[in-house]
Amino acid sequence: MYEAADAEAEVLWSQEGHAWVGTLCREGDLCLDQPGRRRDAFEVELLLRATDWQVEMWHVARGAFAREHIEAADLAEARVKAATLLCDFKNKVAEACDSE
Repeated sequence: MYEAADAEAEVLWSQEGHAWVGTLCREGDLCLDQPGRRRDAFEVELLLRATDWQVEMWHVARGAFAREHIEAADLAEARVKAATLLCDFKNKVAEACDSE
């Protein structure tokens, strides 16, 4: 399992309108702003709602999608929690693929 700080370090974040979008990038993967590395298809979107944060995760290649709501004091805490959820989501998708 991942520590929260490790998970956050593996997600490349960008702001798109009112949302933050993160792409899971690990050592050996290639991300958009790292030449020679490939982009991982696991992504997360983080949106601030009235009383909590909405987290949506997806993996296009497998058609996997999940949505959760989290409480966080600020954007930094929300990004760490979202990154951890994304890593857990990737593990669940991988386990489901292995059992097929």
